[in-house]
Amino acid sequence: MLSGLELYERSQLPSKKLRRYSADHPIRVLRRQITEKRAQRWLNRKRNTLPLEDRLEILRRRKKQRSLTEAVLGQPNSVFWSKADLKAIKRELDLGPDYSNHEYRIKKANLKAVVFALRKRGFTIQHTSKYNNHVSSYYLEKAGVLYRFSDHDLPDTPERLSNRKSGHSGRWGNEIIVDSSTSIEALLALYP
Repeated sequence: MLSGLELYERSQLPSKKLRRYSADHPIRVLRRQITEKRAQRWLNRKRNTLPLEDRLEILRRRKKQRSLTEAVLGQPNSVFWSKADLKAIKRELDLGPDYSNHEYRIKKANLKAVVFALRKRGFTIQHTSKYNNHVSSYYLEKAGVLYRFSDHDLPDTPERLSNRKSGHSGRWGNEIIVDSSTSIEALLALYP
């Protein structure tokens, strides 16, 4: 008599080899039982229980998220971004359009990319100012002229307004605001 393991192993032989056993032989009976159990398990498998409308909505959201990601990563500025910035932007985009703050990350990536490219063109960084532990303004100098590259305008305080009226302003010659829609290529063309 065959043991349970040997019986199972023989029942898994190709069907041509099982033909030599009669239909009521224990090996063929076990083979039928195994086939029936597998078919029953297939029928009892866990299925997606969400209604069709909900599943379609999930697919629409994923498609919308994919198209947003492709649009952001396909813009011309993306070739200037560093790997770390690109990774941060992708991480924000993965949160979905309702929860991501990708515009902020793009603004910071554009600012860093402009400064990096200008440093290659002979500009030197004189000073940086931070907000929330992220650099928000770079003060660059070239040929004795100081430039302010920032992701925000300076707020109009009474002191600043008074100084501007009397002809005083910041020490910088030019103020350039870089945001998420700034063309880096066009901006770099202005500063050869």
